[in-house]
Amino acid sequence: MLENIINKIREVLDEKDQVRENALKITREAVRLSAEAIRAIHRGELENAKNLIKDVKEKLEDLATELKEHPDIYFSGYVYSAYQEYVEAAVLLSILEGSKIPSPEDLNVPYVPYLLGLGDVVGELRRQILDAIRKDQLDQGEFFLEIIEEIYEVLSTLGYPNAIVPGLRHKCDVARNILEKTRGDLTNAIHRNRLLKGIQSLMKKLNV
Repeated sequence: MLENIINKIREVLDEKDQVRENALKITREAVRLSAEAIRAIHRGELENAKNLIKDVKEKLEDLATELKEHPDIYFSGYVYSAYQEYVEAAVLLSILEGSKIPSPEDLNVPYVPYLLGLGDVVGELRRQILDAIRKDQLDQGEFFLEIIEEIYEVLSTLGYPNAIVPGLRHKCDVARNILEKTRGDLTNAIHRNRLLKGIQSLMKKLNV
């Protein structure tokens, strides 16, 4: 009698173990492709990034379907990490394309990894701002800084404990530090640019 009970449990656990292994495989691939998409975005290869992100979305949607009967796996850390990386790539792409930031419903992702992925976008935007400073594209740098400010402000209003949104407070702390440092970098670049233009204007008037 007990053996029959254990055999039934074993069948269920064997299935769950197989589902888990498949989920691990898919989420690793999703994380890899999302990281590749972010690198492509920084290289200016937006069309390539868009295709990669589309691939990730399809993989995660298929995974969500497979995990409907396994909510314990669906809500696990590694699945949420894959969603988080996907959100980071998709939101960054939307910003670089000049389109509206997609919602969790647009991306078909749970709210918690959406918020964490949104927080990660701040670091990627800092990289874009530093590139803009090097290229003397300060207007673009100011545009990205405004988005960083907006992301930080909206996330900092969500004062939930880690039990509700794990890691959000840390993301906000990191975002605040990045915001302050980047604002300083951009402000210094703007001042240097104005000073240089002033010197050039003066030299022109003096016919130097």
